[in-house]
Amino acid sequence: MWLEKGGLDDSTLKQHRGDSYESEYRSTVRAAIARNSSFSNARCADREIKATSDFNEQIDLLIRLGDMIIVAEVKCWLFPADSFERFQHFGKLRSAAKQAVRKATALRARPDVAARALGFDEAEVSALRTVPIVVTNQGFGFSLEIDGCRVVEAALLRTYLSGGSVVAGANIDVKTGQIVPMNFTLYVTEKQAAERFESIIAKPPLLYRFVDRIQPTLMPFPSLIGAKTMVTIFHLADVAGEERLLSQMRAPT
Repeated sequence: MWLEKGGLDDSTLKQHRGDSYESEYRSTVRAAIARNSSFSNARCADREIKATSDFNEQIDLLIRLGDMIIVAEVKCWLFPADSFERFQHFGKLRSAAKQAVRKATALRARPDVAARALGFDEAEVSALRTVPIVVTNQGFGFSLEIDGCRVVEAALLRTYLSGGSVVAGANIDVKTGQIVPMNFTLYVTEKQAAERFESIIAKPPLLYRFVDRIQPTLMPFPSLIGAKTMVTIFHLADVAGEERLLSQMRAPT
């Protein structure tokens, strides 16, 4: 925002700030895949796919995972701070999802383009399914499905590709301060990683362990005319059920 106010709009730069972010993110995804001992065929394209005379789509991030090709539209946005910004942000998400779906469709018709980018045989790539996603640098809209395309938070995608488990909480002994992390297994093999990918980004454990605990409560709202007005507020309930049992089993002894 400061750069734009100073006259350095992204359109005036030879290398857009978005391009720099996409390049950096691709390198972190490649590193995550490389250190994942569960993967054998997974791969991330080294560079973006640039539009050419015979393929008029530019693809930010291309990943092969198991039996699928992930076609990602990568976005770096400010987190919306008020109602109007949230309204505008949903519009940007819809536009990004439309782009991702269009690019996945174009790539499905041109497996040779994906094969060159990833270093696989065209015949092998032709047999893979394509999955469009929008990757955002922050969590607003995370897990939403828009026109068949999921919104995925960048950190979770990188974490998912780096290993088969994620730390989604911790138990703390208030007396000793000892901390026992709560590690959730996402997958064991690359095949499982591909099979579970879409269900996990639809309901990521790091997000829904909070979403599932949100409860609506009615409370009175003061009125100048003495009328009894009730409004709905939302609060986060305590952990229960399976998560509470898991916490108790992993608690420090």
